[in-house]
Amino acid sequence: MHRLEHLHAWLDYALELGATGLALEPVFAASTHGYDTIDHFRVDPRLCEDRDFVALTQAAHTRDLRVLLDGVFNHIGRDHSAFVEVLEQGSQAPLAGWFKLSWPDGARPDPEPEDACFEGHRQLVTLNHEESAVADYIFFVMPKLIQPLLREALDYRAAERSSFVGTDSSGKPDCRF
Repeated sequence: MHRLEHLHAWLDYALELGATGLALEPVFAASTHGYDTIDHFRVDPRLCEDRDFVALTQAAHTRDLRVLLDGVFNHIGRDHSAFVEVLEQGSQAPLAGWFKLSWPDGARPDPEPEDACFEGHRQLVTLNHEESAVADYIFFVMPKLIQPLLREALDYRAAERSSFVGTDSSGKPDCRF
């Protein structure tokens, strides 16, 4: 039995306690603890399969429990394909600007750069949110992972409320869940 499947047995108890929702830590595929995302397009197989996530969301929904997902978009794991590509291709890699990196001068081929790891955790590589391609990626990921799962688990209107809804007053993407 996958980890998230164990939560089904606790949903009624959560209601008895007066809870109105279920908050889940990161559900993206990761290397170790969940915050080191390696694939934003898959639910972490250590937690469950997509269909198990859908079943849990449906079970919560039938009890009027909301499901809150912790989307981690400040950093990724060192094993994420985008960062691995940068390490393999060096400072000239097309995705090098996605990260806050400092490359040693004059070295060829490029040695591994220093990176702005997240809060001192070397396995968490900080994304460069000043790079527009990073924002584009994040706003591409959210509906690609979340909407299909929600469309299966909830009614159409709920899935629509979890999608990109336009731009804010400054012209930046506005996404609501």
